[in-house]
Amino acid sequence: PEAKLRQLACELFSSTCTGRCAPTTDEQGLVAAQWALAGRAWEKAGFEDRAINCFMSAVAPWVAVGFVGGRIGVGPHSRLAEAAFQAQLWLSGTHARKRSHHQAFEALSKARDILSVLDTQH
Repeated sequence: PEAKLRQLACELFSSTCTGRCAPTTDEQGLVAAQWALAGRAWEKAGFEDRAINCFMSAVAPWVAVGFVGGRIGVGPHSRLAEAAFQAQLWLSGTHARKRSHHQAFEALSKARDILSVLDTQH
């Protein structure tokens, strides 16, 4: 039930913003974190494919930002990066449990790339 409710909340938020408004980076970070938590809940319930879909939804806003090079400090972009980083870690674990080792390593590599832009001094 927790996974289904979290996913429903994320889908509702996404549908209300489609075409009418552009969510702020802060809102995107919050929703990305909720997508990641929904994925984790699906994973714990034994629904790996649903978990993977949620983790991918959690990472999508970070990919859309297209941050390249440099470091980011504390703020909305860092929250978005942290949510995407955690989602990539959980995604990697899910792929490993499904014996999709290439995809697991790919997710770990993406997590490393996200971590490299976070300012570790905050």
